[in-house]
Amino acid sequence: MIGWIKLHRSIQDHWIYQEKRKFSKYEAWLDLLMKASHKDYKFVSGNDLHELKKGELVTSIRKLGIHWSWSNTKVSQFLDLLKSDGMIEYKKDTKKTLITIVNYGVYHDSENEKKTQIEHEKDTNRTQKHTNKNVKNYKNEKKINNSRHKYEPCDLENANLLYQKILENNPQAKKPNLEKWA
Repeated sequence: MIGWIKLHRSIQDHWIYQEKRKFSKYEAWLDLLMKASHKDYKFVSGNDLHELKKGELVTSIRKLGIHWSWSNTKVSQFLDLLKSDGMIEYKKDTKKTLITIVNYGVYHDSENEKKTQIEHEKDTNRTQKHTNKNVKNYKNEKKINNSRHKYEPCDLENANLLYQKILENNPQAKKPNLEKWA
């Protein structure tokens, strides 16, 4: 099988997910992925300011054990197993456990986001080249127009038409320099 599916965190709110059960290792792994932060942010715990990076979560062995219906020992052994396989890193102290999902972007970032970023860069480069070409073309057109005449033939026709309309209202109107009007 190739590819991936989107699994929104809100699935944790669904009744089928909240069913009281003993989690499998697979379910526990998915739970960690869903609990991990999807962006960097800061939070306060007690009087301490903490910074959580994308792919990290703060919890405790006890909280995970309650949620997964596992003993604290089984949770610790599972985290050790994930760590030995290079799937996570974790640090624990008396108050909390900080879990870092290794290569979190593999599970979170979409291929479309990466493709979109690459396409955006390509479009930007194409636009820049196109803009430069248009500037060059405009300068060339300006040189050509300056070398021949300063107006288009239709501009002279419009100037002549305007003069004819003026004559309808004022037959004694002096004929202007139509080239200047154009």
